[in-house]
Amino acid sequence: MCPRTCVYGDDEAMYMCQGGDLVKRKNATWQTVAKLPAEVDKIAYVVTWKGRMLVIGSAGFGDPHMAYVLDMDNYDWIKLKTPQEFSGHVQSGCYMEI
Repeated sequence: MCPRTCVYGDDEAMYMCQGGDLVKRKNATWQTVAKLPAEVDKIAYVVTWKGRMLVIGSAGFGDPHMAYVLDMDNYDWIKLKTPQEFSGHVQSGCYMEI
C-alpha cells in the first residue's frame, strides 16, 4: 500500500485508491464508493478540498498522466484537460487556495 493513495476528506473519513476502486473508511469499516477511471489506474497523486477529490495517474507505467476530479457528494468523475506537454510523470503535488 502506498501512502500517496490515501487522503482524508472533508467528512473526516479516510479515502484510499486501491485495486481500481476508491474506498472510504469511516470508523472501522471500509466500503467502495466509486470505481476509478481506467486512465488513472496507476495513482501518482491524490488530494481533497471542499467536497472534491483530485486524482492524477496513468493507465500504466510509461503512459501519459491524466487528471480527474471527483464530486464527493454524488461520486461523479470529471476529466480535466491535460495537454500532452504536461502529461509526464508526477513527482509530487500540492493544493494552494488563494
